[in-house]
Amino acid sequence: MKKSMLILVLSCCVLFAAACQRGPSPEEIVLSQVDLVAKGNLEGLGAILSEDVAYTMSGFSPEPMQLVGRQAIREWQAEQIADNMKIEITVNEVDGNTVKAKTDFITDGLAALGLEQLTCDEVYVFEDGLLKDWTCSLTEESINAFMAAVQAMEEAAGPPKLMVTFDGEQCLVDGPDTAPAGIVFFGLDNQSGETARIGLGKLDAGLTAEEVIASYKPGSTDPTSGATIYNGTKGVMAGKTLDEYGIDMEPGVYTVVCAFVSSGAGYMGAGLTISE
Repeated sequence: MKKSMLILVLSCCVLFAAACQRGPSPEEIVLSQVDLVAKGNLEGLGAILSEDVAYTMSGFSPEPMQLVGRQAIREWQAEQIADNMKIEITVNEVDGNTVKAKTDFITDGLAALGLEQLTCDEVYVFEDGLLKDWTCSLTEESINAFMAAVQAMEEAAGPPKLMVTFDGEQCLVDGPDTAPAGIVFFGLDNQSGETARIGLGKLDAGLTAEEVIASYKPGSTDPTSGATIYNGTKGVMAGKTLDEYGIDMEPGVYTVVCAFVSSGAGYMGAGLTISE
């Protein structure tokens, strides 16, 4: 009897020790991210990732965002924490090493758009106690809220504007490289010694702005290869600045060119894509 009891006690001790040595479950690891993010604990967040972990986020444009490897994901997490990210996780289903959850999140950048939170449907797959595959799919409601916030911000900001500086040899463009169809404003700071203007070349189908810019010889008076002149600002005298000149842009790919009015000699600036 004493021997049987001793065996039972020893068996319980072995089982208890094994339970104590067991690492956290996949569900516990997933939920631990809330506290790790709140504390900005990048080391802790990295510790739950496998070396070759893959992360995919879909819903934002361009999509999907894909990161492969612990280092790549840690760098991305560092950016989010620097933007004061906050998360809340609700586990919906656990099936072995797979955890499905809903994550509400917000950053200062998203809050600046007027958003209170966005939501991801997430799937975590673990292997040997580490996160191996991680997907985040923005809910349709979150996608719609984000797009509406971006549109409201763009409308509040007004039409896009490109400021061009021309010193007689370089045509430097400061502003977006994409814009919606409609009015786009241009400014020209003419630092050259002659009257100059901004020209816009609409590229032939299939050509990229990079290809056209690379093939263009600075100071050429010939038409831009692969492009036809679409429109241009009025002439700006030497040393003067044109603050704002609106052009109604149609969809297409363009190049910005600075040109001397007298000779027509042009100097390539940058590409500009106008969307539908």
